Amino acid sequence: MFMPDKETFIVIDVETNGKKIPDGKIIEIAMIKIYNNLPIDYFHSLINPQERLPWFITKLTGIKNSMLKCAPTFNEIALEIVKFIDDGIIVAHNATFDYAYLKCELERSIQNFNLQNEKICTVKLARKKFPELGKYNLDFLSETFNINNPKRHRAYGDAMATAEFFIKHLIK
Repeated sequence: MFMPDKETFIVIDVETNGKKIPDGKIIEIAMIKIYNNLPIDYFHSLINPQERLPWFITKLTGIKNSMLKCAPTFNEIALEIVKFIDDGIIVAHNATFDYAYLKCELERSIQNFNLQNEKICTVKLARKKFPELGKYNLDFLSETFNINNPKRHRAYGDAMATAEFFIKHLIK
């Protein structure tokens, strides 16, 4: 069982334009703030990457170029994201991916900013707590633990499923 040092967690999920860092850009972000094992706040936004999405990203996520046209750029919401995260521990399913994109985008958007929040990966925690499962992707864990994910491969749906799994099965 995972025993946290701090009480505030920020469960995050991002969808990207499919490019690798540093050329990759976040096109959707969702964050759920957890305090004392309860969700207390959330942040969600589509993000205009100022370039066209590849067809395979639209096919995977359902996010269309037309949906991003009027969305804010990452620069426009970067300070709001930093304020929401504050000094919370960032939690993600495959945290290396989400954290790397978040760090890159924030540091590209805010001069002299360096994201240094602690991060936790729910995949790694699940492997430790449930070694018998053998599979740890979000679809499998959601099905195994009866977690509803209304919008798979969308930031808010994946963040909600990750938060529920984290609260119910990894920190209680």
